[in-house]
Amino acid sequence: MGRTALQGEARIERKRKVLREKMQRYRKRVDLKNALMKQSAEDMEVEIARLLAERATRGEAVVAPTIRSSARLLSWEDVALALREGVTSSEEANAHLRRKIDEQKHLIQLMRAWVNRSFVLPDSTWRHVTLLADPHARKLGFDWITQHMFHNTSWVFERYEFPLPSPVRMTDEFVDASRPDCLQYVWRDQQAIDASFDDVCEIVNLDFFLDMMVHGAVSKAPLPMDMEMLAALGGGTCGYTSSIGTNEALNQVYRMFHSDRRRVFVAMNVHRDECIHWPARWTRNRMSWLAVDKVSPTHTVLRTIYLQSQGFTGDYKYNTLAEEAAGFNIQLDFTGHDESSLLPRYIHDATQIMQYSGAKYGSLLERTGASLQKK
Repeated sequence: MGRTALQGEARIERKRKVLREKMQRYRKRVDLKNALMKQSAEDMEVEIARLLAERATRGEAVVAPTIRSSARLLSWEDVALALREGVTSSEEANAHLRRKIDEQKHLIQLMRAWVNRSFVLPDSTWRHVTLLADPHARKLGFDWITQHMFHNTSWVFERYEFPLPSPVRMTDEFVDASRPDCLQYVWRDQQAIDASFDDVCEIVNLDFFLDMMVHGAVSKAPLPMDMEMLAALGGGTCGYTSSIGTNEALNQVYRMFHSDRRRVFVAMNVHRDECIHWPARWTRNRMSWLAVDKVSPTHTVLRTIYLQSQGFTGDYKYNTLAEEAAGFNIQLDFTGHDESSLLPRYIHDATQIMQYSGAKYGSLLERTGASLQKK
């Protein structure tokens, strides 16, 4: 046999070998695919059996699987049943998601309107603090009011010229008349205590702060849903009280924030609560901050500021000076006088009343500090 013939046979043999290898790989792929399909069929049968058992448990009619040519084949009834169960489950999940989307849209609309109506800095008019009746919006309102006050703690102390945490003693009361259309009453107190931060915090707790807040003579029990919401926000670190005085409703949300070096209490009067209604003539903005600051292992500084605005009615009109004076039992003769001429006299008398109230408040703080320093 010639060389050319041998080369031709070698090429043919190589082609045959390549073809055999291709066929072997193909058969392996087919075998693997068949094995996967077989396993998939077995898995589907197990799932169908589970679904049939589940339907039987619920008391629904069950169509028995029809075995045609092999135990490995599924009837169309079985396939349709599995598909129908899957579609029903998907429809239920889709309906649930749509309800959640609608709830979130409603909540966003409520909160956007609420935030647009609310002012949360002492330099604003402070006449639109509202709690909504919607449970989700109400919980967010509790959290937002107190968180915003807490994050403005240092700003408020700086705005009202508190010295840095130090042994400097400061206590005073005054009427801020920088805005004649809205007087603001201010109490400030700062004192150093020769006691550890932890010892001070044992006494200056949420009950201590609550006792220092202003409360009306008649109160209402907390709403169950409010108690649940406040517990979810921080356990025993926040609360809400509702009471009424002679002319004014007092719905006050309060909260404590604590860290290794600082404890802060905040409180604010809610002007309108959609769930609580009082027959009050007017309301006021009331805000309180009490901060316990660690200066050293054996020295702590206690700083307090209380702000109270001029009264205003339900339609957000400020009290006249005559109405404001009557609220403080200050006797002014308006005959032949306008308000501007009587304002200095009113501020003088109001400051004296504030000093009397502030003295009781300051005495409580001093006794607290003295008892701690004796330890």
